[in-house]
Amino acid sequence: MLNIIDGSQIWTLADFGIQYITDSTEPILADFSERKRAIPNRPGYWDFGDEIGSKSTEITCSTVERDRYAFNENLRKLKSVLLDAKGQPKILQLQFEYDLKHFFFGKVSKSSLPTGYNFVKEFTLEFIRNDPAEYAESKAFDLDRPLEYDAKSRYGAKSYPNTESFKWMYRKHYSSIVNYSNFDTPVKISVRGSVTNGSVTHMETGRKICFPTVTNGSVVIDSNSFNLTVNGVDRIFNGDFIELVEGSNSFLFEGTTPNATVSFDWHHKFM
Repeated sequence: MLNIIDGSQIWTLADFGIQYITDSTEPILADFSERKRAIPNRPGYWDFGDEIGSKSTEITCSTVERDRYAFNENLRKLKSVLLDAKGQPKILQLQFEYDLKHFFFGKVSKSSLPTGYNFVKEFTLEFIRNDPAEYAESKAFDLDRPLEYDAKSRYGAKSYPNTESFKWMYRKHYSSIVNYSNFDTPVKISVRGSVTNGSVTHMETGRKICFPTVTNGSVVIDSNSFNLTVNGVDRIFNGDFIELVEGSNSFLFEGTTPNATVSFDWHHKFM
């Protein structure tokens, strides 16, 4: 079954009197659009890569209510979840119960909603995924218990859970997280407290971001929205946004007299 998640609320299709007829269908990959340009007096095209488009997930369902009033009440309830206050399709977090580690984001296609007063009628519920990726929580693949693999070294590197936050108190501080996806993955790094002339370097790529001095304040570096804020205000900065690569990702935090808490906010990304 499909879980529909909106904040802390979780619904299944059964909550709306809907049952599966067949499981979901979706393309393996999103749509791709070629970016190419003909060059005068040159055979063929110049390839500028591809644009990654949207993806859709379709579920064949039927309504189970035979009572006219109950059916329409369920339909109103479903629309209140799928649509926002303006009646526009709402972007929701979606998840299949057979794969609870992964989730994706989508909004309903209005034309796929069932028509009122049609009992036990089959229909296809379609969710448009303008972000075609699937995600998993940063700690989804952490081991439940430490891994003992060697008499000389009690635990392997993967026995440590992914870092969520740490206290930054030294002029140089190293930290690391593991990305179990093979795709470049955005990450949000938050620094809350005080630090003078701070910077963070991603050791695998050499990308570095320098940020201004903060005193009892906050710096948020968000590579998903390509934005850096200082105390909630957008700032121009010196450096490159950091994305996680596959496997281990090491960070060097540098600054004078740091006294701050650093946190990582991100999801494993799959296509």
